[in-house]
Amino acid sequence: NLEQTVIQRLRWAAGANPLVQDVLVKFELRQKERANEIDNDKQICSHLVKILQSWLLFEQYEEQIKLQGDLILHARTFAEKGLEICQLKTSIESNFTTVEQAILEFQPIENLDQITLQNLPSLIDQAENECMKQKRNRIKEERELENRR
Repeated sequence: NLEQTVIQRLRWAAGANPLVQDVLVKFELRQKERANEIDNDKQICSHLVKILQSWLLFEQYEEQIKLQGDLILHARTFAEKGLEICQLKTSIESNFTTVEQAILEFQPIENLDQITLQNLPSLIDQAENECMKQKRNRIKEERELENRR
């Protein structure tokens, strides 16, 4: 390396000329200072790299935690929707015969051309009333059966 070559030449020159000895000592001191500064800079850089790596890991963990939180939230929403679907299915199954009976017993419309936007709401109301009537009748029958027991 260049510094070692300079030191070697200064030593030769100091052997021949004692005045160069002072220059050699100062140069060697400065070289050691620079080597220490470089080592210190390396240690600082290494420490900074470790800090930055730790920070990046922290950010990654933070992002993973956020994603896991989002996944938990989505899973909970999915479970709630699944529960709603199960409850609707149970409700539909328990009321299916009532709806089916109401449809079967509903008076058929003779002429489909008679259905217009004006009378459609009343036809829907009529169908809903029939369904409610059938449901009330079924509940009444179930209560009567329970009372007999």
